Amino acid sequence: MNKIKAVVSTGNVLIAILLSVAGIYCFTQSISESYTGCIPALFFSAGCVFCVAAIWLVLNRCRRHIYIETGSPISCVMHYYDIGQLEELTNFLDGKEGCDVPKPRQCSQIKVTMNISRDHRYAEVNVSVYTDFMYKDYGSMRIYEGDEAERVSKME
Repeated sequence: MNKIKAVVSTGNVLIAILLSVAGIYCFTQSISESYTGCIPALFFSAGCVFCVAAIWLVLNRCRRHIYIETGSPISCVMHYYDIGQLEELTNFLDGKEGCDVPKPRQCSQIKVTMNISRDHRYAEVNVSVYTDFMYKDYGSMRIYEGDEAERVSKME
């Protein structure tokens, strides 16, 4: 059963509608015969900017993902670790006693991508290793809920 759901943010939809209306207004003013000189070009440019901003907002910001059980938004976090930290990292993710979170590095051979709910009750962790000029999955996606997710969220 899927624990994450995409929802639409109504505030961002309203802003996108306002930007679209402003863009259309600027386009109509650019073809109006009331203005001369460079003013129609300015209206046309402003209309383009408003419409592109509305499209970007609709495609990138109107949807957000939430954890269904608590309604908490999901955020994505990415960390990098050295290859020597792989065993320590997998021990921590497996929940072995006495294992702490390894310290992340700038950009290295191990990439950890995490989707974590804001309330730290749900987490998905994917570990990738850099080989053959690309990151390849190391094992399968790990899914944590409840106290386990709270423990893993220390990596955030």
